[in-house]
Amino acid sequence: MRVAEWIEIAFFSILVLGAWWRRLPSWRKLRVTAVATLAIAAVLATRFMLYFAPPGFSSVIRDWMPAALLLVAYWQIGQFVREPNHGVQARLAAFDRSFFGAAHIQPAKTAIGSVPAVYLELAYLMVYPLIPLGIAALYIASLRQSADYY
Repeated sequence: MRVAEWIEIAFFSILVLGAWWRRLPSWRKLRVTAVATLAIAAVLATRFMLYFAPPGFSSVIRDWMPAALLLVAYWQIGQFVREPNHGVQARLAAFDRSFFGAAHIQPAKTAIGSVPAVYLELAYLMVYPLIPLGIAALYIASLRQSADYY
């Protein structure tokens, strides 16, 4: 098995353990368990696809599976959040006040302009296609053998 496949299996297993360890509604625990089970089954299916599909095809699927499962992982983590953590929010706000106070900046009164704002939004939006674009870049650069490492 590839390193990425072991990491995926371990990650989704830890999510299941975490769901049953934390105080979550039963329906959330079951949802996390069901989705994690499906994700692990997908990893194993792509691994054993070697025996039923042409090697080139199954290898490409195995290269791209982590990119697809990354979105599942993001969604799964959201199942652990029931409501905002007011204590953490208060600590983050206190940090912002001290940091920006030391820099003599008042963020609410500071305009950054539309071009930097759009740039920052697009930079944040690129988090989602980053992994698939990276794999595509490896394919384009004829470095497909590095997909597992990536």
